Amino acid sequence: YHSSGGTATKKFETSGLGVTVYGTVVATGADINGDLDVDGHTNLDNVSIAGVTTFSDDTHFRDTVRFQDGSGSSKINFFTFGRLQFNDNVQAAFGNSSQSRISHNGSHLTISNNAGGSYTGTGNIKIQADEGKESIVGIQSGSVELYYDNTKRFETSSSGINVVGTTTSTQLAITGVSTFTGNIDANGDLDVDGHTNLDNVNIAG
Repeated sequence: YHSSGGTATKKFETSGLGVTVYGTVVATGADINGDLDVDGHTNLDNVSIAGVTTFSDDTHFRDTVRFQDGSGSSKINFFTFGRLQFNDNVQAAFGNSSQSRISHNGSHLTISNNAGGSYTGTGNIKIQADEGKESIVGIQSGSVELYYDNTKRFETSSSGINVVGTTTSTQLAITGVSTFTGNIDANGDLDVDGHTNLDNVNIAG
């Protein structure tokens, strides 16, 4: 007990389970070799965790979370120095109401956004369906390119589009002037409702 002003207040109690402290514990050093069970609020200025940490409820970070390498440099490099790992079917949610989510179900990745649009930062954008092979490339302030097995087949330009290779279409409607620099091979009927200017015509039938 501690006596102050004639009133005794219990501060420390022993029992078969150990000891119970009533009030604040101030320690200049502590080495706990067993479990530590805290039922109330815990305020830790600096924590070093050497093993697995399990959180069974929501975890809130009020500031930036940084991953450091062995030299103490603040950097995030999941491939060299560690990783932030989410198990299958666990979602990483973003936004006050968790509008945007990323998850993996064991076979593929799902990214969903239920509010507003999805944007990327400045710079070129590359999407590879196979490692090392381009699928979609977006050039900053420039073209958008589509690839087939790492071979460019479609590209936007300031004047329109550029297609590399054969274009297959079940129906084509052109409202403006079309310029063909190569041969045109029409295997079906050709119906022209307007003026036709032909420099050279060879009719076999």
